Amino acid sequence: WVRKIAFLPAFIGILFRGSAATLILVVIAAAGSLLDFEVLFLQFHFLSFSNNLWLLDPTKDYLLMMYPAGFFRDATLAIGGLTTLVALALLAMSQLIEVRIASLIPPGRTNLK
Repeated sequence: WVRKIAFLPAFIGILFRGSAATLILVVIAAAGSLLDFEVLFLQFHFLSFSNNLWLLDPTKDYLLMMYPAGFFRDATLAIGGLTTLVALALLAMSQLIEVRIASLIPPGRTNLK
């Protein structure tokens, strides 16, 4: 059974680092969003699209008539908040699993192999 879980320490390390990196990126994006959401919104679209079809006219395009700018700001904040919650949950889970794995290692051994 020990061989079946031998990969877990490496996996837990990757999970921890990935969660931490996600939190850092969300904090950076949130700071940019709070400072100037419009600039962040424009930069996102410049990076995401290779054409100008995303540039819409608020007097003609129904998307902007139905969903004002505040909707996109709120949606961005909601996605950032949910991403933060998931990253925090994965971070906590990685730590809990690491503690559990450490309790499975017999005394005098340093790893599961």
